[in-house]
Amino acid sequence: LGSDCLYLLDEVHLARPFAQSLAAVGSYREWAEEHLDAAPMFVVSMSATPDSAQAQSTFGLTPDDRDPDVTPELVRRLSAAKPTTTKKVSLPADREGADARFAAACAKEAVHLVKANNHVRTVAIVVNRVDTARRVVTELDGNGQTTILLTGRMRDLDRQALLEHHLEKIASGRTRAATDEVLYVAATQCVEAGADFDFDAVVSECAPLDSLRQRMGRLDRLGHLSRAGTPAQAAVLVRSSDLGTKAVDPVYGQALKNTWAWLDRAGDLDFGIDRLDVPAEKQLEPLLAPRLDAPVMLPAHLDLLAQTRPGPAVEPDVALFLHGDRPVETDVNVVWRADLTRNLLDAAWQDATAAARVFDIVTACPPAPVESLSVPIGAVRAWLTRVPAGATYDVEGQPPSEEARGRGTHQGRSILRWRGDDSTIVAPGEINPGDTIVVPSEDGGIRRHSWDPTADEDVSDIGDIAQAVQRSRASLRLHPALWTGCPIPPPRPPSEGMDPVDPTSVIRDWLAGVSNWAAGSELGRVVDHLDASLRRGRRAATVQQLPRADAPGESYWVVQARRPLPTASEDGPFDPDTSSFTAVQVELSEHLDGVGRWAEAFARRCGLADDVVVDLELAGRLHDLGKADPRFQLLLHGGDPVRAAISGDLIAKSAIPAQDRRAREVAAQSSRYPRGGRHELTSLALIDGVAEIRAQANDWDLVRHLVASHHGWCRPFAPIAPDPEPVEVGVTWAGTGLQACSAHGMERIDSGVADRFWSLTRRYGWHGLAWLETILRLADHRRSEEEAAHG
Repeated sequence: LGSDCLYLLDEVHLARPFAQSLAAVGSYREWAEEHLDAAPMFVVSMSATPDSAQAQSTFGLTPDDRDPDVTPELVRRLSAAKPTTTKKVSLPADREGADARFAAACAKEAVHLVKANNHVRTVAIVVNRVDTARRVVTELDGNGQTTILLTGRMRDLDRQALLEHHLEKIASGRTRAATDEVLYVAATQCVEAGADFDFDAVVSECAPLDSLRQRMGRLDRLGHLSRAGTPAQAAVLVRSSDLGTKAVDPVYGQALKNTWAWLDRAGDLDFGIDRLDVPAEKQLEPLLAPRLDAPVMLPAHLDLLAQTRPGPAVEPDVALFLHGDRPVETDVNVVWRADLTRNLLDAAWQDATAAARVFDIVTACPPAPVESLSVPIGAVRAWLTRVPAGATYDVEGQPPSEEARGRGTHQGRSILRWRGDDSTIVAPGEINPGDTIVVPSEDGGIRRHSWDPTADEDVSDIGDIAQAVQRSRASLRLHPALWTGCPIPPPRPPSEGMDPVDPTSVIRDWLAGVSNWAAGSELGRVVDHLDASLRRGRRAATVQQLPRADAPGESYWVVQARRPLPTASEDGPFDPDTSSFTAVQVELSEHLDGVGRWAEAFARRCGLADDVVVDLELAGRLHDLGKADPRFQLLLHGGDPVRAAISGDLIAKSAIPAQDRRAREVAAQSSRYPRGGRHELTSLALIDGVAEIRAQANDWDLVRHLVASHHGWCRPFAPIAPDPEPVEVGVTWAGTGLQACSAHGMERIDSGVADRFWSLTRRYGWHGLAWLETILRLADHRRSEEEAAHG
C-alpha cells in the first residue's frame, strides 16, 4: 500500500503515529520513483483539530461557506445548540461496586433527559470501557427500556444486522416522527469516528476534549432539533476515582482529569460546533488524548518488514509505527462453530484422530473475516483459562494487560489455530497476536452481539452466511445445531444399516421446502442458488458427508455449488495451499493465457510503462507451468491414475472443492507429490535457462521473481520441501519444449532466488515490488473466479 494509493486519513489527530509512518514511506518512495512513476502515493489528512504542523497546509471553511443563503444546511449544523451539564459520580473503593454504580448513574441520567424533554426519543450513552457499556444495558433492561449495545467488539455481520434493524431511528438525515417509544444506545468509543448517527441526547463518560467533541458530533448532527427550537441535550459524567491526585487513566493519561477541570471552570457548556469556546493551542494540548510519536523508520526496518515469507527471526513491532512508542496489546480473531464440540476439541489436543475430525469440520466452512470477533489477546487467554480479565477498551493501541503476557501456559481450554492446511490444536498460552482461532459455539463469549467473557449461552454460527457475503460461495452445512430456528429440520444421511439414499435428491427437496422461510435474506439467496445448482445436475454441486461431533455414529451433509453466487462481493482471503482445488476442472493452457490477459489489463490500466506491462503478462502466462509435474497432475485428478491417464490435456484446477479436506488428503497421498512442494518453484526451474523465453522479457529478473513469488514465497527464500523421489517434468509452451528435474535446488541459498529479491527491491522499492507482485496475484485470483463462474 505504498504504491498507487490515496490515503484519506480521517481524524488524523487520533492517528498521528500512523500519519508519521506514512510520511516516512512516502519519502522512501523516491528511491524507486524512476521505475514506478505511474504509481504515486498521496495522503490527505482530515481533522477538526489539526496540530500546528498540519495547519501549515490546511484548507477549511471560507466566509461563503458560512453564509446561510449559500449553504443553509452547513450553517445549521455549525450553529446548532448542544447544551451540556456535568456531574461527578461518587464511587466506592472496590472496582466491581464502582463500575456498577457508575453504570447505574449513566443510565439514570439518560432516563432523566428523556423525562425532562418530550422531544428526546433516541439517547446514546457513550462510555470508555466495554464492560461499562454492558452494565448500562443491564441497568436499562431492568427498568424495561428498549436498549441496544454497540461496541467495537462485534462481528461485522452481527453489527450490520443490528444497525439495519434500528437504523431508521438513529441514522443521520432521518425524519423525526412523534412516538412514545424511546431507544437507548449504550456504546463505547466506536461511535467517535465513522458512525453517521444522529441522537436527540447524549450521556458521555468524561474523556479528553477531542474525544468528547467527536461524541457530541453525533448529537443533533444536522441541527434539526435546534432549528425547531427544541435543542438536543447532553450530560458529561465523571468517576470520582478518575479525579484523585494520583489518578492516571490507562488509555487517556492525564487528559481526562485535565478536561474535567476545564469543563468545571467553563460554566454554562454548549458543545455546538460554533458555540464551544475551544482553548488556544498551548492551553488545548493538555486536554487532548495522548499523542504519541512513531519511531523513526529506517531502511533497516523496511528490509526486515519486506521479508514476509518466510519472515526474519527478528521483526520490528508494526504496532509501534501505527500507534506510537508505547507497548500495545494486539487482537486475536475468534470464530465460533456450532458443528464443533468442546469434548472433541479438548480430545484433539493429544489425539490425532480427533484432531483430523476437527480439521475436516472447520475446513468444510473455512473462517472468514466478517464472522470473526477481534478481542485483545489478554482477554482471550483469560477467557479460555477462566480467570477474570482486566477492562477492555475500544481504542486503537490498548495498553497490554497482565493476561497478554501469559505465554507458554498449557492450562485452560484448547482451541484450533486456523492457518488453512497448517492449522494446529493449541493451548491458550500458545496463541500469537493476530491469530484466528476457532472455538465451539457452546463456549459462549458473546451476549447481545458484543464480546462478553461471562456469557455462557451458545454463540450463533454464521459461517455459511460469511462464505456467501465475503467469498460469493454458496454452501450450507446441514447440521441440526445450525438449523434450530428452521421449521423443517435438515435431512440427515442414513445411519449404518439403513438403506442408502441419493443425497442430491433429498437435499434438493429440502431446499425447495425452506425456500419461502429463508426468502429475502442472504440465507435465502444461498438456498435458491444451491437449489438451482442441484436441479442442473450432480456436477453443478458437491455433497460432502462428515461425522457429527455431538452424536457418535451419525453424520451430516455439506453441500456447495460449484459456481459462485451471481453477485461478486468483497475478495476474501486466497489460500495458496488450496487455490488449485476450485471444484471446476480447468485446462492449464487456458488458465495461463487467462491470467496473462488479466495481468496485462491490470498493468496497462494502472498506467505502467509498456516494458513492465509486457513482463507482467509474460509472468502470468508462465506462472503455473510447474503443475505439469505428473504427480501434481495426479493430485489434481483426485489421485486417480486412470482419470489422469485418459485426460487429454494438462489441467491447472481440480474438480475437488477446497473444503473437502479428506478428498484432498487422499489425492495427496495417492499422488506422492512432496508434502510442502511448491509448483511455482518448478515453474521457475522450467524457464530458468531458456533463451527463447528470456528474449521476450524486458526485465528477466522481474519475470522470474513474479513467477516464483505468486503464492507469497521467495520473499526472500524459497521453502525447503524434500523430494525423495524426484521426477523429470516436461511441458511445451508456445512451441518451446521445457524440461526440468523436480529436485531443482531452488531452495538453496545460492540458487539466485534471494539475490533476485534483494536486487529487485532496490530497483523497484520495498512497496513497488510488492505492488507488482500483487497485480499478478490478483490477476490469478480474478481468472480463477472467472473459471469457477463460467466453467
